[in-house]
Amino acid sequence: MSTSTATFLTSEPAFTIFVVVITAVITGFVTYWFGFRQYLKERRWERVRKTYIEDGLGKVIDGTDQLSTACYLNYGKSTLVFNLLESTVEEPEKAKETAKKIFSEMERANLAPNYGMLKLAIFNNQPIILLVVQMWMEFQQLAETIRHIGWQGIEDYFSGQQTRTEEERRSFLSDQKKIIREEWNKVIRKYEPLKGHLLRLQIEVDKMDILRVEDIDKIAQQSEIKKILAEIGTQYKSEIDKLPGSANEGE
Repeated sequence: MSTSTATFLTSEPAFTIFVVVITAVITGFVTYWFGFRQYLKERRWERVRKTYIEDGLGKVIDGTDQLSTACYLNYGKSTLVFNLLESTVEEPEKAKETAKKIFSEMERANLAPNYGMLKLAIFNNQPIILLVVQMWMEFQQLAETIRHIGWQGIEDYFSGQQTRTEEERRSFLSDQKKIIREEWNKVIRKYEPLKGHLLRLQIEVDKMDILRVEDIDKIAQQSEIKKILAEIGTQYKSEIDKLPGSANEGE
């Protein structure tokens, strides 16, 4: 070390500056290191949550909402059409084009069961997976049934309305509304509670600190989640007993 350098470091002001610089460098490095480690932890937390929660239960709830919305829209449109036809029963042709246009624009429920459903295995409860698959299938069938029954109904109405009296037309339209309403009630009343249970499960999972893959195993052990799953098992016992693999299947 040169004499001038040694003199600089041993002088009090210079030494103080040197210590401050070294301290700042070390502090900055330590801060960066712990910040980087925290960043990696948060990224891992986000990845675990997205993989097992958002791409599982989250997508199941989103898909369920999409399918049930199609059913609600189609039912609402079919009711609108038949009410319109009832209001023009004296002159059926006045509403013909409007009725057919509304039915042609009804929603198609095209959403097949997906891999996200298998991630419901985090609840360690096979029946809930099969129940959700069944619910999706019945929602899709309902949306298509409303479209088919409604379209066929107005086709029959207009092809035979010239030979019917006004009272017969009213009776025909009333019968069509009843058929669609019965199909609607059969499916919607059955699965609306299950939709609510899925949302409650989502809320309880969101309350949990899931930082590692190992934490996924704790979900099914959470007391409130156990309670919700038990309620599903009780409320849907007759449906569960008919599911594939059930001990009471086929009875």
